[in-house]
Amino acid sequence: MNEGIFNEIAKRYDNEDHRHLAGVILNELKQHLVDTEDKVLLDYGAGSGLIGLELADQFNKVHLADVSSEMVEVLDKKITLGNTGNAEAHEMNLLEKDTLIKADIIIMSLVLLHVKEHQKLIQKLYDALSDGGKLYIVDFDKNPEVTHPKVTNGFTHENLKEMMSNAGFENIQVKNFYEGKEIFVKTDATVLIASGDK
Repeated sequence: MNEGIFNEIAKRYDNEDHRHLAGVILNELKQHLVDTEDKVLLDYGAGSGLIGLELADQFNKVHLADVSSEMVEVLDKKITLGNTGNAEAHEMNLLEKDTLIKADIIIMSLVLLHVKEHQKLIQKLYDALSDGGKLYIVDFDKNPEVTHPKVTNGFTHENLKEMMSNAGFENIQVKNFYEGKEIFVKTDATVLIASGDK
C-alpha cells in the first residue's frame, strides 16, 4: 500500500464522486448494521471517514484506522469539528503490526484492491474481531477491463469466499449491489459486499 499517494490526496479526498459512492456504500451497510448501539466498530482503511464517521451514532465506539498519517489528521479534525466523542482515529497498518483493538464489527471499503497481500490482511482482520464478530468487505467485482499497476482489478465472489474461509470466517455471503459509470479507474464497474462471521 502506497501511503505517500494517500497522503497527497488526503486533503482533496472528499470530492463529489467519492461522496456519492460513499453514500451508496453507506446505504448498503446500514441495511446490515442493526442493533449495534452497544458494539465497537473498526473502519479499516477509513480514508477521510466518509463511511465510518457517518456510522458513529449507531455504535458505542468507533475506531477509524488508516495507513496514511495525513488521512488520520483529516479524521482527527472531522472528529473534533463534529464533536464525535465516541470516535477515535488511528494510524494503522495491519500488514506490518497487529492492533490491540478488538472490534465487534469491522468494515473495509474499497481497500483490498490497494493491497497486494489480500489473504494476510483478511486474516489480520479476523484476528482483530471479537468472538462472534462480523467482517464486511466492500470492493469491486472482478473487472478485466481495468488495468492499473497499483490496484487489483476487483475480486470474484469465489475468490473472496475462499480467502475469508481460509481465514476462519463462517456464514460467508457475497453479493453485488451497485453498478456505476466510471467509478473504478475511470471504468464502469460493479460494487460488491462480502460478509463473514468469526
